[in-house]
Amino acid sequence: MSKFNKLTILSAATLACLPVDQSADAGEIVGIAPEPGIYSIAGQSVATPNPGNGEAVGAGNTNVLSILQKHYFAALPGPSVAPVDIVLTINDSGLGTTEYVVIENVQNSTGVDWSGYRVILGFGVGGGFVQSSPGDGLDFDDEDNSLINFAPLPADFTTVTRPSEDELLASDGTLLDGQFSGTDFVFHIDVPDGISEFTLRQQPILVPEPASALMLVAVGGALLRRRR
Repeated sequence: MSKFNKLTILSAATLACLPVDQSADAGEIVGIAPEPGIYSIAGQSVATPNPGNGEAVGAGNTNVLSILQKHYFAALPGPSVAPVDIVLTINDSGLGTTEYVVIENVQNSTGVDWSGYRVILGFGVGGGFVQSSPGDGLDFDDEDNSLINFAPLPADFTTVTRPSEDELLASDGTLLDGQFSGTDFVFHIDVPDGISEFTLRQQPILVPEPASALMLVAVGGALLRRRR
């Protein structure tokens, strides 16, 4: 399991005006299609000036997928937030892996505070979503020079772990209900040849309700006594 430190990078606002490139001729992202749900996205764009750039580009990466704002709304009923599935269409002509830096902001209007944020790579949407398989070439890049940041104030998720090559988990922070992440969440994706589309799934992790938190403490105490 990899762990990343708090980092900073340039603003998505400077990239939001870039159009989606419909004339791509390599293994490039050419379409951004968010599935409908209790959220909206704005300012989405993609630029791929260097297709087939490999898997270790890092700080010098000029391929950028930008989503200026992802706005989460309250779920019905109760305090839950459904996953956000964004389907990315790929044009593949065999130039090898293309690495993208993803830059986005989020707005919490769910009525519940968040204690973390999860991002997963896979295929399909909703109940048909399947996480990408290890070793299939689609993954979150973890090279030392590939900056990963979920710690812009006010969210300040200072700890990011990589439970698998296809999942990032940000924690140790709080984004309160009504708050905007302020600057950028940043991570890198390796997009291989041989696929026509993939799904970028994201979901906030909610702060437990007081009753739920007390129940967890009680259950933990009972287990501890049982072990003794």
